[in-house]
Amino acid sequence: MDIYPVIVKREIPESKKVTIGRITAVISMLIAIMVAPLLTRLDQAFQYIQEFTGFISPGALAIFLTGFFYKKATPNGALAAALGTFVYSLAFKLGFPDIPFLDRMGYVFLLCLLTIWIFAKIENKSDPDKVIKIEPGMFKTTSQFKWGAALIIIILIILYAIWW
Repeated sequence: MDIYPVIVKREIPESKKVTIGRITAVISMLIAIMVAPLLTRLDQAFQYIQEFTGFISPGALAIFLTGFFYKKATPNGALAAALGTFVYSLAFKLGFPDIPFLDRMGYVFLLCLLTIWIFAKIENKSDPDKVIKIEPGMFKTTSQFKWGAALIIIILIILYAIWW
């Protein structure tokens, strides 16, 4: 519903957005109904989900981290890493099927970081106006927040100790 007006490049009435959302939900449910029987053949459905989530997550993590910590990262590098994460994962899956999926995710993450770095070196852009300047005062918290956070941590430790 949110991307449809961007695609058609004009304002859409709310009623039409709701209709499009309903149609999208029905199509998604039909796809899920068709895929569900295929999952019964698997020994470990959770492992299947984890493995194919791993096709996307290494690139997303690389983009997220470089966006925060590498000032020379460029939008083109991020796009290349976003596309590359699937390509790299598929290449590892088909080329080296014996590599465990968690190891494959690590290798793909490193390749995505390398992709972003290469694009940064090729483009050699640095726009200091668009870089967020991090200053120590930005992360200052009140004492009430600190006590509340400490209380939550203590409660979580107690809950883990009881039910672990």
